[in-house]
Amino acid sequence: MKGQPYSSITDFQKRVKAPAHILENLILSGAFDTLHPNRRELLWQVPLLEKGSEAGFFPEAAEKRIVDFSLPEKYRQEKEVLGIYVRCHPLTYLRQTLRQKGFYDSNSIKSLPDGAPVKAAGLLIRPHRPPTRSGKITVFFSLEDEYGLIDVTVFEEVYQRYGQEIFGRRGGMVAVTGTLQARGAGRNLIAEKIMRM
Repeated sequence: MKGQPYSSITDFQKRVKAPAHILENLILSGAFDTLHPNRRELLWQVPLLEKGSEAGFFPEAAEKRIVDFSLPEKYRQEKEVLGIYVRCHPLTYLRQTLRQKGFYDSNSIKSLPDGAPVKAAGLLIRPHRPPTRSGKITVFFSLEDEYGLIDVTVFEEVYQRYGQEIFGRRGGMVAVTGTLQARGAGRNLIAEKIMRM
């Protein structure tokens, strides 16, 4: 009914008549989660909905066989559709595993001393290679995790080995191993190894 909240995805489609690709994007971005939480099942209903048929949701026993996307998959899909992470940072779900493997987050490196060996991971943010007086290559970028940013410096020798990991693909998640440079409250990770995750 006009002016009333949607009662189901079928109700939405009757009133809006969205094309299939719009329905799919709405499902993948979580727009219908409060009406039906299983996004994979909703995607299976799109061909019926586009034709104007009633969405035929499966009985409970059958529904259990259609396994929904995992939370990390849902957050990745939301980012792909919307261009931003809506609910939480993607590293939130990897943090426990990263800690077990000896990775520090942007909060925990603040208490480490100058020269400490560090492994950190995050989204690759703003890589840039400004001109230098010496003519040698120096690259700067930030790693973004769920708590903040870690500044990373890559000198020429390391850049020659790992430059493709920085500039080969746009954005994405990387792991950096290196040495912490501490100056006052500032922290900078001098990279020795860079890997895509």
